[in-house]
Amino acid sequence: MLNYIKNIFRRRYLKRWGSTVATGLVPLDRINSAAILINAEDKNSDDCKEAVLAYFKKKGIKAELFFFDFGKKTDEELQITSLNNTTLKKDLNWCGRPSRDKMMQLRQSDAELFISLIDNGLFPVEYMSVCCRAKFKIGRARVNSNCFDMVIENPPSGEISQKEAFNAIVNFLETIQ
Repeated sequence: MLNYIKNIFRRRYLKRWGSTVATGLVPLDRINSAAILINAEDKNSDDCKEAVLAYFKKKGIKAELFFFDFGKKTDEELQITSLNNTTLKKDLNWCGRPSRDKMMQLRQSDAELFISLIDNGLFPVEYMSVCCRAKFKIGRARVNSNCFDMVIENPPSGEISQKEAFNAIVNFLETIQ
């Protein structure tokens, strides 16, 4: 019963806060800014972050990084990402919606390209993806709202890292004219 009620609220949130910007494939030379969603729980997230920043710097595209970190931290572990652009488990409400501050930070960014490097279709990822006002959206997992213009899924042979997925996305972006 609780899941049924959660899903009602989730659909309402997506409808109310979802972007109305038309999306589709956009050539890289027409993109001035990008928003990238990274899973900070991944042990190789720093490598991925560096690769993303280096690529967009080389292309002259302003990149904003946003992180999801739902892992539990012990007293010895430190938060390695900025709390301003990191969504923690405590930032989610009872049905999984990120706080308004976190959502508005992404929504107000002027990103023309949105890339989610998180390989699950959980509601917080779907919500942030739907709310982003980017013209071109790329994800790693299909979500119920079908908000992504392109999805890079894991191959049948196994899981790929965020950095490998980003490299595959870059290869595709380079071919769009």
